[in-house]
Amino acid sequence: MRNRRVSAALLVAAAIVPDMSAWADPTYQPAVQGVAAMPVEIGSSDQNGHVVPSSSANPLPTMSFGDRVVGVPTVSASAYASGNDVGGLNSLSFRGTGPVTLVESVAVKSLSGQTPTLTVYLFDTPPQHSTFTDKGTFTLDASTPGTDGVLDIDRLVIAPLSLTLAAPTGTTVSFAENANLARIPHSGAATLYYTMVSGSTFTPGSTSDLHVGVQVVEQHQ
Repeated sequence: MRNRRVSAALLVAAAIVPDMSAWADPTYQPAVQGVAAMPVEIGSSDQNGHVVPSSSANPLPTMSFGDRVVGVPTVSASAYASGNDVGGLNSLSFRGTGPVTLVESVAVKSLSGQTPTLTVYLFDTPPQHSTFTDKGTFTLDASTPGTDGVLDIDRLVIAPLSLTLAAPTGTTVSFAENANLARIPHSGAATLYYTMVSGSTFTPGSTSDLHVGVQVVEQHQ
């Protein structure tokens, strides 16, 4: 009697397990009978475990990550005087899809080892009434509102940074950096704008001699 039960169990198991030889065929797709395709809704869960569909009012969660972009302004390979704008107004576009939430550091280096004092002006929206002509006299407007009602001076992310470059032992490239800034740009700013002003006389080694790096924390959605 016991042997009959074992034989019956083996027969049932053999009926359930499909032909395993078919699984060796990479094109084999087991057929699923009676199962219809079901739509999948993407969203976030509320307190009751229900999915709230994603929308502009309920965006997917974001994450923050560090991002650093280096800009190379076009400068003149001739002498700058103190007070001259260096390279005009330039923009830095970061790689995430969300806004910059924190500016961490600003750094400048000279590939030819120049050692000027440069003042960096960093904006979170484009200035509209200031003067940024390379080798011209820099002016920062503080009296004329822009089309958005904001003064150029109020577009600054941080007070202007004065950086004096120096070449460390082991390289002829000169560096200067202001780190640990922890400054929050205007809400929604995904691009930052900068210019530099010379505080001394110096001559860049080439038109791409100066490199400006900005480290930020940015959102990615």
